[in-house]
Amino acid sequence: MNNPVFHRNDIIRIAYSTAACSYKIIPESVIFPENIYEIIHILEFAKANSKNITFRGGGTSLSGQALGDGIICNLTKNWSKFEILDNGERIKCEPGLVAGRANSALKIFNRRIGPDPASINSATIGGILANNSSGMMSGINQSAYHSFESMEFLLCSGTLINSADEDADLQLQKQEANLYNELLKIRKFIFENEKLLNKIQKSYELKNTIGYQMNSFVDFNKPIDILTHLLVGSEGTLGFIKSVILKTYPTYKHRISGLALFSDFSSAANSIPEIKKYSPQSVEIIDVNSLKSISYLPELPTIIKNIKDDNTALLFDFASDEIQDLVEFKSDIDKLFTNKENLISYNFEEGEKEQENLWKIRKGLLPALGKSRAKGTGVIIEDLCFKIDDFSSAIKDLRILLDKHSYYNTSIYGHGLDGNIHFLLKQSFNKDSEKSRFGNFMEDLANLVVDKYDASLKAEHSTGRNQAPFVEKVWGSEIYELMKKIKSTFDPENILNRDVIISADKQIHLKNLKEMPETNELIDDCIECGFCEPVCPTRFATLTPRQRISVLRHLTSTEKNADYLKLIKDYDYYSIDTCATDGMCQIACPVGIDTGKLTKSFRNNSHSKSDIDISLFFADKFNIIENVVTPLNSALHLANKILPENKTTELISNFANQTKKIGIILHQWNHNIGKSSNIKFSNKANADFLYFPTCMSRIAGRIDSEQDINHTAIFLAKKAGFSMEIPDNFKDNCCGMAFDSKGLKSAGEKANLKLLESIYQSSDKGRIPVVISASSCAYFILKNLENSDSKYSKIKVLELVEWANIISKKMKFLKCNRQIMIHINCSIEKLGLREKFIELAKKIADNIYIPVHSTCCGSAGDRALLYPEIIKSSMFQVKNEINTLNIKECYSSNLTCEFSVANELKIDTKSILYLMKEFVI
Repeated sequence: MNNPVFHRNDIIRIAYSTAACSYKIIPESVIFPENIYEIIHILEFAKANSKNITFRGGGTSLSGQALGDGIICNLTKNWSKFEILDNGERIKCEPGLVAGRANSALKIFNRRIGPDPASINSATIGGILANNSSGMMSGINQSAYHSFESMEFLLCSGTLINSADEDADLQLQKQEANLYNELLKIRKFIFENEKLLNKIQKSYELKNTIGYQMNSFVDFNKPIDILTHLLVGSEGTLGFIKSVILKTYPTYKHRISGLALFSDFSSAANSIPEIKKYSPQSVEIIDVNSLKSISYLPELPTIIKNIKDDNTALLFDFASDEIQDLVEFKSDIDKLFTNKENLISYNFEEGEKEQENLWKIRKGLLPALGKSRAKGTGVIIEDLCFKIDDFSSAIKDLRILLDKHSYYNTSIYGHGLDGNIHFLLKQSFNKDSEKSRFGNFMEDLANLVVDKYDASLKAEHSTGRNQAPFVEKVWGSEIYELMKKIKSTFDPENILNRDVIISADKQIHLKNLKEMPETNELIDDCIECGFCEPVCPTRFATLTPRQRISVLRHLTSTEKNADYLKLIKDYDYYSIDTCATDGMCQIACPVGIDTGKLTKSFRNNSHSKSDIDISLFFADKFNIIENVVTPLNSALHLANKILPENKTTELISNFANQTKKIGIILHQWNHNIGKSSNIKFSNKANADFLYFPTCMSRIAGRIDSEQDINHTAIFLAKKAGFSMEIPDNFKDNCCGMAFDSKGLKSAGEKANLKLLESIYQSSDKGRIPVVISASSCAYFILKNLENSDSKYSKIKVLELVEWANIISKKMKFLKCNRQIMIHINCSIEKLGLREKFIELAKKIADNIYIPVHSTCCGSAGDRALLYPEIIKSSMFQVKNEINTLNIKECYSSNLTCEFSVANELKIDTKSILYLMKEFVI
């Protein structure tokens, strides 16, 4: 085993100094452990050198528990495997698996995991366990604590045990006698003290995640069960969870969602127990300030477009396998709301898309509220849970308290069924007075929640640094001492996530507070929630969108000295040079931030006037580039034929790696890149479709003598009974994306305008639809059409998959009995054609596999030929996922993606059109 690599590069350290929380702590180093032996090595190193270790998943935690000043142990890269068990009844997961991807894998079994946090598509299984997450659909009974079945864990001593083993308790007793006996002693002490026992039992009647899960001692009698349930919610302070088996829950066939708007908060809150009688999956309460924050969202329901005063919404959901149950639920709610006092209006949604739009209101609230903050300020989210009978009066008191400390118009929202609410504080921490204001508020908040209402100070966001000073107040000194004993017994050297949950520093919540200076209007709305990270192709190579933003903010507030110049130089590579600018981060971001736009703006600003002039020349004379690249590509194919297999690729790669060392970045090449296409242009004036062969399909559109993307498209059109021509004036055109992605915006616009004019003339002023041979180019053209001259408004552009769906309706196919994989590229996702792609593939093949880890491949035109580490990063988890599936063929709809995926995954990857051609009757 190689020793793990500790990354001490300043850019990487700064990138991992922030999370979704309100704190910033720069670690000494960052590590991406590959296996359990490396983690054991890290533990030994930390103990020998008194270093602090923080295990980190998605970095979506809100209380500061994903940060540390020592070693950040990132688990998202190498710890993301999963295994479906018992026909989906259970799922085995590693801690770095994004939780939403577990649900994606379970979808075909109509199952899901229990916890359902709003961050489910970025939070990892390890983080969900470490925080004892619940969420909108899960409540208490399906929280992480209640929904895991067994786990394999590693203790600080190096002891590794799987609780699923029949003799797991005996293993623990033999290998960890002191810990084993201490757990029994604590349990005995609790049961002999009726006051403590009652305190613990009562505290968990509500959602409660502050401190350690002391209900473990009450709910279980075997030390192995107590230990595993203590690890849940322990925020990485007691040990490492290597894997876990989770119970799963049904996703019902039928669902109905509803939205009701009340005149005031109390009326909405008082209606929750009445709705609860009819067993909804969830009821979310959203106050007027929260509703105002999402007013920018498209397709917003009409009933909340003109909110005012104290208007409050209830968003509720019901599901069942029986359609009659939905009918009865709707009827019951109709009766309940008939003549309901202070109810303004309500409606139901039964369509999947309409329901999704409805729930965007709730799921995107945190980032949306962050967007509404004043520029340069940060955010802190708090999380409380009250008894449902106290709910309305508690919120009134909370608002009084917020006003007292000048937190006016604070948004309050949350999980109504559980009496669990969240609220967001917006402020800057660049003044001591602001820190004091926050500190005084937190003291008063603890007094209100604990002393007056005997409620939960943390319901589902866990303790972290944010609430560590208040754990003793919540639990009392006796139970707090038991918690300290738990920590010292599990972690005697105090190397695991220091100052999280247990801290001697009663001011720890006021230290290392994060400032968010104004940096660039394109990204100032970002609150660093991390929703963008799992879809970023460079997440395992350089930086993610969140990290690009947080590092840039750090640079904004850094003194300009020699260290600053070194950081700027590194930032160029880690952020600007290697960003794929694919726009997937914009889709994942609830407030629509596209970090690629920022990257393009930086690239644009870096170009000299001569660079821009040259690019404008080539935008008009693209044939010069084509005439140079085409024979060069042919020569490389010839060399690859003469030299041993893949030797040409290897030689060019080695040469490029050497020149990179002296700052010269050269294109690389791989043998999967096609040969030039022998395109037949036409002078015909009429056709059902026109076909634009993009520059890449002209230069490299032919796989072999039998397979050429352009000829295949023409063949399929004819087979379906349509005429399709390639007009002469499409020659030498480029859509402009090749220039635009490099930051040569004006050249991109010029090339695009030239193409639009060619399309306009050839298509009889837009009458004839134009098919684009690559999804990425189609997307770029369509986006530019939105802002183009009204002259071109009638032009009809069809992306390849969209067109293939149209013509497939006139075709019949034999069934493909092979297992195939489909790669849904980023342009398909952005164009909203994912389901159409799947529908098309299913017309031909029944056995289709879509990797749950699949996202943008990162080819980004030629970007991955310059920086092949992007493809290795984007395909890393997909490669691991399909490793044992014996998949030999993959289909997509974008040539550059196909070349890259084929080269990295070592499977035959080509256009979906070839599958259609092979099986069409």
